[in-house]
Amino acid sequence: MGPRQRPLTRRHVAADVAFVEFDCPRTWRGSCIQEAGVARVFRTQTLAQQRRRLLQMVAQTLRALAAHTGLDAEARDMVAFLILTLRQVMETVDTAASAWEKRDYWLKADQFRRDWDWARRLARALDAALQAEDWTAITQAAAELAGRVAQVRLPRRPRWGAAPWRGAWEAWRAARADADDFP
Repeated sequence: MGPRQRPLTRRHVAADVAFVEFDCPRTWRGSCIQEAGVARVFRTQTLAQQRRRLLQMVAQTLRALAAHTGLDAEARDMVAFLILTLRQVMETVDTAASAWEKRDYWLKADQFRRDWDWARRLARALDAALQAEDWTAITQAAAELAGRVAQVRLPRRPRWGAAPWRGAWEAWRAARADADDFP
């Protein structure tokens, strides 16, 4: 290794956490830090970026769900995926609002929760419709959800694949059995 070349990895120890920082390819965005310890987590996406990615996944799923005319196995996976994704959206909203509440921005946190309350309401409506296997209620909630994500632009090649909803039915059933206040 010459004097001008950088090593491929550098090891750092900060507090009680050891992590390895990799030299990232130029096409990667965000931090390329992998955690070797347990105490500290490095997030590579902000909460807004996570919400945008989740809403892109919702938009892709709604476009695929529009081709179905009944509640078959793939449509169940899609609706369960929508419910679980909307729950994740609400988790990011609650995390952001709780950070504002810590700084005594109560009004801003309440307004932000009110602005995103549609996700919680639609997740509950889809959950009740999926549990009852009511296709008309699912299509009504999906139509309202499509109106909410109509402005979302999908990437040309999504990183999550062509069908991110595969296996969501089992995950929804497991999450429903574990949680008391689902969604």
